[in-house]
Amino acid sequence: MKKIVIFLILVLVLSFSFTACSKKECSSDHDCFRKGFTAKCIDDVCHYAPIIGQCGNTLCEQGENKCSCPEDCGNCSGRVHGSRYLVMMCEDGECVSDVPEQKVSLISFVKELRLMGNVFGVEIFYNQPFNVRKDVFKVGVSLRDLGKNNADVFVKDLEINARTNDRRKIVLGRKAIKKPLWKDGDSFVENVILDFPTNKLEDELKDLNVVISYDYVYKGVRSNVKKSGEIKVPLAGARFVYVAPDVLYPCPDSCDDGNPATKDFCDPDTHFCVNELIPDACGNFLCESGENKCSCPADCGPCEGDVGKFLSLGCEGGKCVARLKDVVVQQKSILDERSLGEIKLINNFNFNDPFDVNKDKFDLKFSLYALPEDISDFKVDVVRILSGAEELGKSGHSMPLSSNKETSIKVEVKKFPDLEVEKSVTLKVWYSYKKGDKDVKGSFSKSIGKVNFVNPR
Repeated sequence: MKKIVIFLILVLVLSFSFTACSKKECSSDHDCFRKGFTAKCIDDVCHYAPIIGQCGNTLCEQGENKCSCPEDCGNCSGRVHGSRYLVMMCEDGECVSDVPEQKVSLISFVKELRLMGNVFGVEIFYNQPFNVRKDVFKVGVSLRDLGKNNADVFVKDLEINARTNDRRKIVLGRKAIKKPLWKDGDSFVENVILDFPTNKLEDELKDLNVVISYDYVYKGVRSNVKKSGEIKVPLAGARFVYVAPDVLYPCPDSCDDGNPATKDFCDPDTHFCVNELIPDACGNFLCESGENKCSCPADCGPCEGDVGKFLSLGCEGGKCVARLKDVVVQQKSILDERSLGEIKLINNFNFNDPFDVNKDKFDLKFSLYALPEDISDFKVDVVRILSGAEELGKSGHSMPLSSNKETSIKVEVKKFPDLEVEKSVTLKVWYSYKKGDKDVKGSFSKSIGKVNFVNPR
């Protein structure tokens, strides 16, 4: 019993001795600090309690993630299971799976193709690996040389397709384009969102192919004909590696395409950019009411270029008109010495070439220089200007002729739908006179050759 009492006394002595020798943890609350926690000094010991909603409190709370607070939620890093290309990384404050930038290559193809007299340039750009949840496939089309007899090239749509490893053809993306290429040098670039069914995290496709459909106008001899064509760009030997993570990436910083005729925004469902055409805005690729080649050449086409040998397009008063070029107008005169039995005529048929149907007239001058005494009241009743069976113009009323006096008859020509046309012209003249008490009628024709008719407007 005595030994037990002595042992207990020794334990108490040692306990007081250790307490006396141990260092105090704190003297006041200011001696205690831990990020994300409140601290109090109680009995020389720091006591901590987590601060709700503060990063560092060891609790991954609402509003925090692996990018904004890795201390509480863990690090955003590491390779995605089952993928050769995807790793976890922070993008715009969100932890997502993506391909590291240094592992992405920009693939580009440039092709020039001559089709139906037109020369097109096609430029293609895409990322490899291609992330179908955020990347866009870029296709640029340019008109490098418009065929001599072609006009109004209009690109309708494009398709991107490829083949799987088991040789099935699949369409990766389609897009309606609806954009004109009016003249040499016109071009555009389209961002195509690839949308094809896949349940694979990643895969590789082969035989990538881009097909662009377009219309154009062929200017034939007799009329213009609307035709269609396809620009096919097979990317020979090209691999197309894609990844399709189940991720909704943040919207781009900007969706502005630089065109004031589009409403630019980020689609809230896909987070891809949308560039929506604004109605009645110049630059929306639609020639709408109130627009013309002068007020909006981007939508309606440029008011420039030759219409033919003699006319060219230009703007006047805000309208696109065909105007006579700086060409020399020839004043032609055809001499016609005519014997009508005993009656002798000397005629001069005058006209301009090219002949402007809006202001020019045929000036037909008739002179009697031999008229027998028994003949009187000689008249030119009708003059018709003909091209084959087609009547181009006609005099209005009969004109009496006097001996040794020139009589002028001016004849207008009808307007043509064509801006410029060449025709072989013949004058047909009907006349009448009295021989004694007898009324005599007759006619004669005179070919004046080919005349160029122009209709500036």
